[in-house]
Amino acid sequence: MNYTLQYGQVWLYIPFLIDGALLSLQIAFLAFCGGLLLGTVFASLKTFGGKVINRVIDGYVTFFMNTPQLVQIYFLYFALPDVGILLSSYMAVLIGMTLNAGAYLTEIQRAGFESVRKTEMEAAEVLGFSRAQQVRGT
Repeated sequence: MNYTLQYGQVWLYIPFLIDGALLSLQIAFLAFCGGLLLGTVFASLKTFGGKVINRVIDGYVTFFMNTPQLVQIYFLYFALPDVGILLSSYMAVLIGMTLNAGAYLTEIQRAGFESVRKTEMEAAEVLGFSRAQQVRGT
C-alpha cells in the first residue's frame, strides 16, 4: 500500500471550501444569537412565570433536547411544505439550529437564575426593585 496524495486536485476547490466555511460560521453565529435570545426569554418565563407557561416551555425544551438536531432540520425542510410552509434550505437550517440552541440555553440560563440566593432577591425587593429590575440585576 503505497499511496500518493495529490494535493493539486484540491487547490481548484479552495474558494468553494472557504465559502462553505464562512457560511457555516455565519449560520452558527446567527443561530447562537437567536438561541440566546430565546433562552433568556424562556428561562425568565420558566423561572418567574406561572404553571401553564412553565409546562409549555418544559414541552418545548423536552422536545428539542431529546430529538436530534438533524431530524428537526429535516422536518422543517421536508415536512412543512406539506402544510404549505416553504422554507429555503438556509432558513430551515437557521430556524432548526436556533430552536435547538434556544432549548439548551433555556436550561443553562434557568440554572443560572435559580443559583441566585433567595436572600439576594429579598434584598432587591426591600430596596424597591421591580420584578423586571430584579431579573435584570439593576
